[in-house]
Amino acid sequence: MSMEQIKNWLNSLEVPFELEEDKNTFKLLWDVEGTNFEIRITVRADKWILVAVLLLRSDEIPAESKEDLYGFLLHENWQLDDVTYSMDEKGNLYSENDIPEQTNLENFKSELDAVVFGLERFFTNVSSRFGIEPKGS
Repeated sequence: MSMEQIKNWLNSLEVPFELEEDKNTFKLLWDVEGTNFEIRITVRADKWILVAVLLLRSDEIPAESKEDLYGFLLHENWQLDDVTYSMDEKGNLYSENDIPEQTNLENFKSELDAVVFGLERFFTNVSSRFGIEPKGS
């Protein structure tokens, strides 16, 4: 997958972006109830495209409800089509999807929409349940 193809798709979807060519990454700002979140689309060396948005840094996760939150997110992964909540090596939480390099505009849009849906759902369902306020980028 070329960076040029993703650029063309984002332009055709009328999604504004900033390009970090040295990192093979597109940055999109997304507004959820007045808070901006940065969605990153990265073309990885292993021929996959990662679409991800940071939901919570590890130090923002309430210690007293961490286990319940993780269990709830696993249940959400099971229940929701194409929405994936994940954690990186530092314990930060994301809504993310991986797209194979051999994709098309329809699939790309579907995966991007799922990440956005996961972001919005997190802060409508999860944050109210666990008392977590979105901080954004």
